[in-house]
Amino acid sequence: MTLTRKYYTMCIEYSKSGASSTTSPPTIQKQSVEMAAFSPEAYPAEKCGNKGEWKTDRCECFDHYFGSQCQYTSKCVEGFLRNGRCICNDGFEGDCCDEIVCVYGTPDYKNRTLSCHCPEKYTGRRCDQCRKQGPLLEPFPDCELDPSKKKHIEKAAMLRQKVKAGIRKRLRIIALCVAALSLVGIIVCFGRVVHRKARTALELRNREDTAERHRLLTNHVRLQKFEETVAQEQAAARIEDRTRRKSEPAVLKLAVKKESSIKLDTSSSVRRKDTK
Repeated sequence: MTLTRKYYTMCIEYSKSGASSTTSPPTIQKQSVEMAAFSPEAYPAEKCGNKGEWKTDRCECFDHYFGSQCQYTSKCVEGFLRNGRCICNDGFEGDCCDEIVCVYGTPDYKNRTLSCHCPEKYTGRRCDQCRKQGPLLEPFPDCELDPSKKKHIEKAAMLRQKVKAGIRKRLRIIALCVAALSLVGIIVCFGRVVHRKARTALELRNREDTAERHRLLTNHVRLQKFEETVAQEQAAARIEDRTRRKSEPAVLKLAVKKESSIKLDTSSSVRRKDTK
């Protein structure tokens, strides 16, 4: 008769209240579990719980692990330490509570699994919230429209699209009217500027013509006055010549009489001398 030796693994399960229970063979649940292998034929790595190396009949623990079998930790990311154990907050697991439990989606390994990649309609650190909020949406985890209200919403959306299309059409018409009015205004302003310039040029030309006419009239009046003065002088000269001509015969007669009297006087004086 051969004897066979069997080895069992004892599991100590810790609940949040700190109570523990043992089973053999074990039933493992998602809680903080302490596993201790008492098999003398166990591998060295298993002796240290894969958290250290077996050297010189003892465990040399990695990083933040310590204890005879590296069963304790000094690091707790999302939770609190109690007797060398990390008691995790809701939504986290692992020895150091550094592994997030995503309600929907997958952990984000870029930030050491401290957040989740969420599907389209979910958001939040653990994808435990609806991305869209509103009175017509079903609460988490559905995060969708109520089927009974979906038809009304679709009809309202179609009506909204029609209204928006009408508004866009009106805006286009208003824009065209504004553009046309702007063009008309520009043409009117340009016409006014051209008309003003033409009127200014016409007024300047009229002023120049008026000044030229005034100058010509002034010169004509001066010429007329000069001609009248010349005519008056000529008339006065003619009158003077006429009067001079009328007075010349009397002067000649007087001169002749004077000459004859002088001759008579000279002749009488000669005679007197002869008589003597």
